[in-house]
Amino acid sequence: MSHGESSLPDEYQAAIALEVNKAMTSSQNDLVSSMKAMIDSNFESFRSSMEATQKELSTTQISKMEESLLGAHKFKRQGNEAQYRGNAKVLSKLHEADEALNSRDITMLNISTARERITEGINLRSSVRRDFQNSGDGSRNHILVDLAEHMPEYLIQSRSDNTILSYHNYFKRWKTFIERKGGKSLPAQPIQVALYLTFLLDSGSSFHVVNSVVYAIKWVHSINGLADPTENSYVKSLQDAAKRIATPVAVKKDPVTPEMLTELCKFYSDCNDLLIVRDIAMILISFSAFLRYDELSHLKCSDLSIHDSYISIHIERSKTDRFRQGDEVLVSKGSTCACPVQALIRYITLAGIDLKSQDYLFKPMFRSKGVARLIYKNKPLSYTAARESILSRLRSLRPNMNLGLHSLRSGGATAAVAGRASERCIMRHGRWKCEGSKDRYVQDSVKSRLSVSASLNL
Repeated sequence: MSHGESSLPDEYQAAIALEVNKAMTSSQNDLVSSMKAMIDSNFESFRSSMEATQKELSTTQISKMEESLLGAHKFKRQGNEAQYRGNAKVLSKLHEADEALNSRDITMLNISTARERITEGINLRSSVRRDFQNSGDGSRNHILVDLAEHMPEYLIQSRSDNTILSYHNYFKRWKTFIERKGGKSLPAQPIQVALYLTFLLDSGSSFHVVNSVVYAIKWVHSINGLADPTENSYVKSLQDAAKRIATPVAVKKDPVTPEMLTELCKFYSDCNDLLIVRDIAMILISFSAFLRYDELSHLKCSDLSIHDSYISIHIERSKTDRFRQGDEVLVSKGSTCACPVQALIRYITLAGIDLKSQDYLFKPMFRSKGVARLIYKNKPLSYTAARESILSRLRSLRPNMNLGLHSLRSGGATAAVAGRASERCIMRHGRWKCEGSKDRYVQDSVKSRLSVSASLNL
């Protein structure tokens, strides 16, 4: 046996090596467990400390914001004062938004309830009762009493629903302003109306706001049988001043062209997604029928009549149709892929629409398992949703154009004039009452404008 060799048998050496290995492994495991416990303990302590610190900071910041918003104090730094003013502006905007939401809630009610609220809001029923009671012995006749109670329901319908809603909202602003200052909104004093218009001009309001306020006050006094405070030299002069100094520069939307629509339809020619098909149909019908969005959104399925070479669209309500007589627009079949009749038929077929139904033609959609479907509730597509959907399609082709929903009506009128259609038929098709209204929608090309000076033969 050599000097470097062990004198122990092999099995003993193997047993000793196994025990040593177990001891080392156990020691390492214990060490790892100990280190893990120490790290977990330190991390938990650190996390608790951070939570406490953040909570303390949040409480401090909230208290400082509440102090700056609710209590007046002397600021130590200029930045703190700037932050206070910013917070005050935010709070003011929140109050304005709350008032706006309250005023818009009326449109979410049914029409009869909305009219009733406006009737009460402008004191119309009280005025009728007062005048009826002052009329003499007839005020004791129960039949006449019932008629007097019922009469405001007809008086409030002397204007369209949108008009009286607008008048009511502007009158509410005037009422809030003057009553906070100790004045009276109805009947109003001409000088106080003039002071309110001065306040609006000082606040940066546009001519359109000033005009709307004047018309609202005029209408409320007229319908209540009161003297018109807006027939005053101060008020009229302030209206003229607003027109001169507070009229914003009008930036007209670019008109959509037939070439854009043809390109759009070619791009989506193989698409069967109902959402896209609906948007294409809305775009082409709005363009070809010169529809305002209010007219488009209120179309019912039963308003359509499909014929061999055209479709007939019944317009139940229109901006220029004051007495709700209704109108009919005819749209011819086209010869390109942008044919509005074919696009509408395709939408009706894919959506499974019954043309005898009283449901809205264009409704919101939802997706189920990736498939777009019309919602079951009979609800028109909102202006915001339609604007987002339609403009996203158009801007995918012309991202640099200044487009709006009115670009479709303007584009249709411009294309019709360029195609030398009858002026009388164009005005009837677009439901315009005068040429001036129609001409605001038509944008003349550079070539047509140059033709005037070119005809001088200079």
